[in-house]
Amino acid sequence: CLARDEVGKALDILESLANRLENGLVPNIPASGDVPSNAEAIDASLLFIRAVALTAKRTRSQRITALEDASIDLIERIAAGADPRVRIDEQGFLFVEHGPWALTWMDALVDGRAVTPRQGYAVDLNALWLSGLQSALRWAKKRRPEFVEAWSETAKKLSEHFEEKFWLQDQGFLTDTHDGHHPDGKLRPNQLWALVLPGVPLDKERKRRALDAVRDRLLTPVGLRTLSPDDPGYRPFYRGAQTERDLAYHQGTVWPWLLGLYADAVAMIEGQDAAKEEMMPVLAALSAHLRTEGCIGQIGEVFDGDAPHRPGGTPAQAWSVSEVLRVAKMAGP
Repeated sequence: CLARDEVGKALDILESLANRLENGLVPNIPASGDVPSNAEAIDASLLFIRAVALTAKRTRSQRITALEDASIDLIERIAAGADPRVRIDEQGFLFVEHGPWALTWMDALVDGRAVTPRQGYAVDLNALWLSGLQSALRWAKKRRPEFVEAWSETAKKLSEHFEEKFWLQDQGFLTDTHDGHHPDGKLRPNQLWALVLPGVPLDKERKRRALDAVRDRLLTPVGLRTLSPDDPGYRPFYRGAQTERDLAYHQGTVWPWLLGLYADAVAMIEGQDAAKEEMMPVLAALSAHLRTEGCIGQIGEVFDGDAPHRPGGTPAQAWSVSEVLRVAKMAGP
């Protein structure tokens, strides 16, 4: 909506979500008719806060104030244990307890077990948590001074320890998760959130190294792989029965929506011109997909990790379309 300058519609959507909370948090999929809600995603609430912050930059409408207040409330509810599987540790990090669940967008389950277990400290959750907390502190300065008093020190501690928690010096990128004792060491695209979100403290040279690692091993002509091909768990093709596909869903399968984060990272680290130049051939490849594959005029959900990157999954996927549209506007004249 923001890419199309439909700010009013963006506000409508955010207000709708704020009115359909589950246990005080934003559901991954709100209930609709006979379809039950899906509340298996702590990142839905964090992404809501991010969306409010982006929308706040585009409007002075009084409607945004209520959404900012709703975001502050979300911070407090997460910390109070609205989802008992999630807690805040003494340094301010968001920690997902170990168990048979998958609470991020990498949510495939097979036989009741997460295919991509991301419990402990996930880099994207904590980047969104830190950036969201800083946005909430800014919004609360005039309206909720007690929130500022309660959370300022937490934000400071989290900022001081973020890089130390996730940076892998030898590998030159940010670990995807950390169990509290050891990093998992996997190269995944989730670290892009830490490269692009405001308020996440990372050394500029380390950002460059991380971007280079993502570019070298995850970037394809149609999106980003969800796991490095060097990893023993990498699955090059998304095909077969449901179980086979779920096992590959976030284990190397390419997702076009990640191009938005990647383009943001290139623009922030190497400059807007570099981002435009790098995205043009990607947009050309996806233009061919729009014309000749899947649902004509739409962008699919996923592609195979290995060339020729055959499309799969949902043939018309909203977040694929929206992020590629945003990248196209960024790369345009």
